[in-house]
Amino acid sequence: MVRLNSGPSPRLCRLALVPTIAFILCALAWAQTSDTTGRIAGTVTDAKGIAIAGARVTVSTPAAQIAKATTDAQGAYAAEGVTPGSYTVRVEAKGYITTQLHVEVKIGNSSDASVKLAIGSELQVNTEQASLQEVLNASQIGNLLLNGRNFLALPELEPGVQIEDGENLAPTKTGYSSLSLGSRTGRNTRIAVDGADVSDEIVGTAGEGIPISGMQTFSVEESTLDVSTDLTSSGAVNVTTKRGQNAIHGEAFGLFRDSAIGAAQLQQPLDAATHSFLKTPYQRNQEGGSLGGSIIPDKAFFFLDGERTLQHLTAPVSVASPFAQYSGTYAAPFDEDELQGRVDYSLRKTAHLFGRFNYFKNSENATFFPSSFQLYSSADHAINGLVGLDFDARNITHSIRFSYLRSQSSILDATEGTNLPFAGYPVSIDIATFSVGTNPLAPQATYQSDRQIRYDGTKTMGNHILRFGTGYNRIQVGGYAGLSQTNPLVLVTAPGTNNDPTTTPLSAAEVIVSNGQRYSSTQPAFGYPAGGLGPDNRLDLYIGDTWRYSSGLTITSGLRWERDTSRTNSDLPAIPELNSAFPGFGNVVRQPNQNFAPQLGIAWDPKGTGKTVFRIGAGLYYDNLLYSNDLGDRRLRQRTGTFLATPTACSFGTAMPLPTGTAGSITVDSVEGLDPATGHSYCSDTIGQAAAALAAFQTAYQADNPVSLTAQNPNFVGTQLASGLNVTGGLLAPNYRTPRAWQMNAGFQHEIRPGLILSADYLRNIETRGLLGVDINHTGAARYFNAASAQSAVNLTVADCGAGSLAAAISPQGCPGIHPPSGSVSAGAATIADFAVRGLGSAADTGSSCYTAADPSTGKPLNFQCAFSGVNPNYGAMNALQSISRSLYRAAQVKVAQSVANPFQGVKAMNLQIAYSYSHFTDPLAFQGNTAPTNPIVSNDQDLALQAADNDNPSKFKGASLFDRTHQISFAGTVDVPFGFRFDIAGHFLSPLSSPAIVGNTGTAGQIFQTDFSGSGVGSQPLPGTTNGSFMRGLDVDGLNHAISRYNATAAGQATPAGLALIGSNVLSLNSFNALAYMQTMGAVAPTLNLVPIDQLTFPWLKLFDVRLSWSHTFHDRFKVQPSVGVFNVFNIANFDMPPGATSGWLNEGSGSINSVNTLTRPGETGPASNTFRVGNGTGVFSQGSPRTIEWGLRITF
Repeated sequence: MVRLNSGPSPRLCRLALVPTIAFILCALAWAQTSDTTGRIAGTVTDAKGIAIAGARVTVSTPAAQIAKATTDAQGAYAAEGVTPGSYTVRVEAKGYITTQLHVEVKIGNSSDASVKLAIGSELQVNTEQASLQEVLNASQIGNLLLNGRNFLALPELEPGVQIEDGENLAPTKTGYSSLSLGSRTGRNTRIAVDGADVSDEIVGTAGEGIPISGMQTFSVEESTLDVSTDLTSSGAVNVTTKRGQNAIHGEAFGLFRDSAIGAAQLQQPLDAATHSFLKTPYQRNQEGGSLGGSIIPDKAFFFLDGERTLQHLTAPVSVASPFAQYSGTYAAPFDEDELQGRVDYSLRKTAHLFGRFNYFKNSENATFFPSSFQLYSSADHAINGLVGLDFDARNITHSIRFSYLRSQSSILDATEGTNLPFAGYPVSIDIATFSVGTNPLAPQATYQSDRQIRYDGTKTMGNHILRFGTGYNRIQVGGYAGLSQTNPLVLVTAPGTNNDPTTTPLSAAEVIVSNGQRYSSTQPAFGYPAGGLGPDNRLDLYIGDTWRYSSGLTITSGLRWERDTSRTNSDLPAIPELNSAFPGFGNVVRQPNQNFAPQLGIAWDPKGTGKTVFRIGAGLYYDNLLYSNDLGDRRLRQRTGTFLATPTACSFGTAMPLPTGTAGSITVDSVEGLDPATGHSYCSDTIGQAAAALAAFQTAYQADNPVSLTAQNPNFVGTQLASGLNVTGGLLAPNYRTPRAWQMNAGFQHEIRPGLILSADYLRNIETRGLLGVDINHTGAARYFNAASAQSAVNLTVADCGAGSLAAAISPQGCPGIHPPSGSVSAGAATIADFAVRGLGSAADTGSSCYTAADPSTGKPLNFQCAFSGVNPNYGAMNALQSISRSLYRAAQVKVAQSVANPFQGVKAMNLQIAYSYSHFTDPLAFQGNTAPTNPIVSNDQDLALQAADNDNPSKFKGASLFDRTHQISFAGTVDVPFGFRFDIAGHFLSPLSSPAIVGNTGTAGQIFQTDFSGSGVGSQPLPGTTNGSFMRGLDVDGLNHAISRYNATAAGQATPAGLALIGSNVLSLNSFNALAYMQTMGAVAPTLNLVPIDQLTFPWLKLFDVRLSWSHTFHDRFKVQPSVGVFNVFNIANFDMPPGATSGWLNEGSGSINSVNTLTRPGETGPASNTFRVGNGTGVFSQGSPRTIEWGLRITF
């Protein structure tokens, strides 16, 4: 049976509901008070009787404005508490002619002021709102030229808006889109349908798909969000769905694409044997329809809608040298269903009840990025039910929503039984952008449910419109997930020159294993014995006022409060062991209870003509802490239970200690022994030599970690501290604060002439309190250098080498004890890695405090502190997520839109729009990892919990956000000509993304001596003098070459701050020149970097240009038939470097990076390396910038 009652007690949940229910009852009681006034109410429809939502209604006398209202999804409105007398009712709606009528109001009566609006211009100046908002009606939604039918792509023509492939957010979001506002990835864009939230609370974006043909309106808010908007600091989407009418109405459509009909062939991948292009055919069918009508005329109505996408695609995998021979294809089918049903019932003239049900399903085969063979199959299911009640009681308009959303996402490995490279191999392999073997994230299944009750009220009081409301969400998530559950994962820093990946030495790699546990908590949920998070009881309250101070001045103000109960695990007790080691950090995590958010906006029409408005707004907005950001916190805090753990078993040739259920640890060497063929640790073998042993070790490790909810938790932070192990995984710091942002906008909107509108605005969004992980022990920091420990480490290494001195140990063949001869290979010399794992480095090299770390040669504890041990030498790294990140978005946006009838001979109507955004978005650079990230753009996503790139100054490398585009130009046009023909165009020109320039991990222990240029203990840092996003912002190719040349001349081959501390201690030599020479010999200096090739692939502009020609004809004044043909990317412009398939910022990666991707074919290559990064068709949805394709369509409406 499915269980949903884990987490906080039912009593707590009932207490959380008390303020919500009390608020609703008070509002209803207020509505029952007697009155000596009347009311004006009615519905606003078009000429066919279809409701118009969002129409603005103004009630006035010759002397003053009395009331304002906005029609709901059913076109209804009401003005309450109107003094008896004569009034003028003015109705305005985008796309319709403004209409006025006169009504008489009597005591206790409701005067009907229903209006039918005629079609007019869709362009109007909004003189009443300070927020930046755009609303699309059903007609606009149906006519937009979209590449695909994902509803979040609807606002793509608005300034500053980007559409992102959902696969960037998570593998379970293949086939989704994400709406990026303010250059953020769109994870926390809040999405609501018919007033109820449908956002994904685990990884972000939407929790379900919605059929576009079932939408009545779509609105997007970018700044100064409405006070009723749920938790977000970036932006919000609000959708209203269609309802039935008296007359039977509906539509049917079909869209078809086939690569054999007019499409451009992607010029990749090349068959290594024949040097010919492999065929990558595809075919896509999209069809759907809707039907609406009355059940009881004028009383009850129904509306049904459904859409389906079925796609067959052979997806290309183009692999760069030296593994180009593996280039190939795989089958990537995609199937998606979106169903919607709605029933409406008019209880009385001023009361309306409706229910809606949505069902969503999709399934597909995909990989994480274009050059990966780690295939997985994904399946998503979601159901969403809602009941809504809207009614007027006396002088208050009430809106109540009850909704339930449940979704399930799962992925399974899809490589088994295929002929994909290395399918069935004992380990999965990631070498730069080349990924083969079992998918490391499969299997996983995630569930979430959201039960919501919401109340919104509106009361008109003279020149004030008072708005108030409350909401309660009970959010539960659960399921299981993990890394490397099936096979160990080998992460290699950079490819060598050999085209056989199994010959890659593990001394240049990390090996990740799994303990076989899949759960992140002990709480049962969704039928599983564990893995539940929550339930989170979210409560919000708000009050707002729209004050029509004068005929031309409107002032809006509001205050919002919100609280989540279980995002911070504040229900768990303090951790004395952590407080003993690091005072204060073991305290209970703070529960945010005082998240009050004020806002203020002013809209001024200086002449009161409705043709010009100056607007300014500002507000404080709190953000959502996604569950994916604190998955690791709970399993570190609980003393009992076995939880998901994915530790590093091998780190650049060294076997690392793994925690066990008691205060102790195991290693690959202690379980598997040494490789009998080489006499070395399996961790220093090649991938091929060690693969079977590593798989056997993971099997044994998992057998030692059976599922138990009562056994001692080996991941408990106290247990790890007792063993001196490095504590990673995302422990929340006790002083947690909810991320929040100050939003500001100022600008104007002006009607240059009827049908021609100019808008210009400046936006500013300052987000603070984002999560950044910091090692509070500062292991590896140069300022904590201990000379005595350094001397002990040097002496131990020299002894293990069997050498008589340091100079002898680092000389050729000078270290047979550690690097013995093998066959024809002579003994080796000691390197910095040998010294580092014996205590000369930090806990990052040994996996724990050096007091508990073992000598790799003897297995005995080192029993002295690391040379760079940090604050407390008894412990290893201690990472804590702190609320310290800060980002800044600034943008100037301009939009010109024109709608005109009969502009010149031969054209019946023309609509044109152009939008431009100039923006700068800066945020901190995250730690770039020990191996190059496979999705470098999204790996720096500020809405995720990131690790700082500098533990001493976490914001040190703050710079251009990697998803920001300085210039964004979008345009569209529609031209209606005689005989029913229509011509549509749409285009997007977006300036390049950016990248940091990283001197990445060199593949050995001792990175503080090679790639830590700030001395904070963190390696893989930016090229000195650069920051986040420097490449393609401050540096072009020439600029990057100058920076690399300067680095090679001044820093390469020289000591880092840690190296300088070691040289200054005289441990290596009394002569600093000799000491530096020793360090250069052992490789303990900054690496030399290659220059950028002259034909390097840069981040180019994204260029899109789409056209469509359609013809429509109406038969018998009832049936409208509209065939069409559209061409997307009509000029077949080649686009490159779009996430997730973007080049890496690692300057020493060797391939796939910003200094190693040629656009011209090199000798021995089957094609230019840049082919790997050309935008292809993508899986699930067609990628932006994909090669030219033709879409044939037919639409019938009635």
